[in-house]
Amino acid sequence: MDITVFTPVAIELGPAATLCEGEQLLLDATVPGASYLWSTGATTPTITVASSNTYSVQVFQGACSVADVIQVLVNPVPVFDLGADQLICAGEGTVLNATSPGSTYLWSTGATTPTITVVASGIYSVTATLNGCSVTDQVQVTVLTPDAVDLGADERICLGNTLVLDATLPGACYTWSTGATTPTLSVANAGTYWVVVQQGACTASDTIVVEVTDPGQLDLGDDASICVGEELVLDATYPGATYLWSDGNTDPVRTVVLSGTYGLVRTLDGCAVNDEVTVIFNVPPVVELGPAIALCPGENATLDVTTANASYAWSNGSTAPSITVSNTGTYSVGVTVSGCTS
Repeated sequence: MDITVFTPVAIELGPAATLCEGEQLLLDATVPGASYLWSTGATTPTITVASSNTYSVQVFQGACSVADVIQVLVNPVPVFDLGADQLICAGEGTVLNATSPGSTYLWSTGATTPTITVVASGIYSVTATLNGCSVTDQVQVTVLTPDAVDLGADERICLGNTLVLDATLPGACYTWSTGATTPTLSVANAGTYWVVVQQGACTASDTIVVEVTDPGQLDLGDDASICVGEELVLDATYPGATYLWSDGNTDPVRTVVLSGTYGLVRTLDGCAVNDEVTVIFNVPPVVELGPAIALCPGENATLDVTTANASYAWSNGSTAPSITVSNTGTYSVGVTVSGCTS
């Protein structure tokens, strides 16, 4: 009897590993020709892990198998946010807070406290460390001197538009008549708006009157398909407005008798609205049943008004393009194409 002894290739997942939250670790048990069973249920030669656990793998090589185990520990990272960049008035200070329980701190100023108070312009950064895991954040603080504020001349805007009132001054604090505290204010309604801007211990203010023009809604109606001989009236009348049609006409009311696309720009105090409508004039079909017909008993006649793309309404109720008649009578038909009937 021949006996073959297989020597499986040893695997080594490495020593216990410590990760920071958000990091991943690749565990590799690759052996040529082998199959795998991880404690996670995976059957791939490698797995990527990101959570604390004990991970094991069994590697099958022919009739033999080897195994290894690794302990992975994931430490949380500090959680904090210094917030948005800040503008402060001269003589004031602001507290920058990086508090994260259990962490140690190192600020760009050299401070090692969870919070610092700053009174000077600059970019301030801090690194917080917890169980060897570090997170860094920074914020810019600007302290400037007072300047004049100017909202500009009184303005008129069109209904639906907005006007941005800008009182931005470096390092300033703002109080608007609306209660807003931002350096700019978007307004869409008529009114008198004012702002008080504080830089340090100083304040500046300005006022602006905003008027709103309503040019009205413009609707020339849906596109229309009508018959030759008819007419369509387009009425865009609006008090105080001026009018400019696509063909140069400046009347508020147009009577349309020709096919085409009619566009209009209507303007009121510099505010314009526009619309257009396409009008198609269709030619009624030509229908001719011919002269009166005399039939002998037993005879019949076919009355045919076949027209492309038409519908039909005969006086006897038929909707066919032709009918066969054998009785005395007066026969009429309506032939309709594109809404026009003859």
